[in-house]
Amino acid sequence: MIKHFIQYWSLYMALSTILLGGLALPSRSGELIMVDTDKMVTFFTSPVILTPLFLTIVTLYWAKLVGLNDLKLSDRSLAIWALSNAYFWSSTFDVCSGFFGVTPNLNEHYITIDVKHLSPLGREINNEPALTRSGLDAVYLSEMCLHVPLSFLVFYCYVTKKRSTKLLESFVSGVQLMGTIAYYLPEILDGSKSYPEGGVSLYFGVYFGLLWVFFPLGLLCYNLYNAENSDSGKVKSE
Repeated sequence: MIKHFIQYWSLYMALSTILLGGLALPSRSGELIMVDTDKMVTFFTSPVILTPLFLTIVTLYWAKLVGLNDLKLSDRSLAIWALSNAYFWSSTFDVCSGFFGVTPNLNEHYITIDVKHLSPLGREINNEPALTRSGLDAVYLSEMCLHVPLSFLVFYCYVTKKRSTKLLESFVSGVQLMGTIAYYLPEILDGSKSYPEGGVSLYFGVYFGLLWVFFPLGLLCYNLYNAENSDSGKVKSE
């Protein structure tokens, strides 16, 4: 049971986010407001939610046939982490909800978390001039064009046991780390005026993003340590 959780923790976290997103909406002051039945049904039957869930099941079935279970537990867990980023964190959540705004309920979550999601170029919000979402959209487009496909590639490399897996994973971790900083830091430097006042909206909507700072850093250190202690990773002298 513990090994199962270690392997799939990132997917369970994504599924928990989906469940919470379908049942409640956060307010700017931090409270959770239960949604009505119609909104729940719309959310849980939305193709934007059902499609990645279905594709995750199919992908995991294929991976197990190819050899996912042959990997050691830590590598299986990291492979699933990459898959969860590809199907959920960067795509279903960030790109579909934050950028395109097509995910029921979750697009409202993103607006609550950062009101710049309401802001076309040059529009004033709360009498504050020129709060634009261009910085957010730059990150969303980078996720869609770079982080999502590379995360799929990391998962594929793990399953097919490519020698370049750890190198690619370290690169993707750097992409992930800098993308997270670029997403949150500008608003923090501007005084966090677009963020919620507190409560669950602030802690789980903003501070939760620190996971994508510390986890990539930890993963990079882990890969560097393993490379330094592996004969195949040593630089050969003439």
